Amino acid sequence: SRTSRTAAAWTNPHVHDDDFYGAIFYVAAPEGTRFCYDDSLGTPARERWETYDPALVGPLAETRHHVEPQTGDLILAPVGWLRHWVPPVDADGRTAVVFNVVCL
Repeated sequence: SRTSRTAAAWTNPHVHDDDFYGAIFYVAAPEGTRFCYDDSLGTPARERWETYDPALVGPLAETRHHVEPQTGDLILAPVGWLRHWVPPVDADGRTAVVFNVVCL
């Protein structure tokens, strides 16, 4: 019999208005796993962070990117202004631990 796969969980593009950094630890990252992000140009979140700390915003200027994490990788991103998303992956077994950081 033939087994069909379903796409793993995904998220739409978003920012975390109440967080500073976010992190994803990939317990298992099958081929095709991606963490995508873009420059967030023209968004209120980026404009706010350009006022707070322009050096933090500057390195990720004016482009769209993605990371293809491997099992055991940890991604740390400035999710308070960086628009990001996770597309579906056509594979079984992607497992990640996600957390967000608020600075006091």
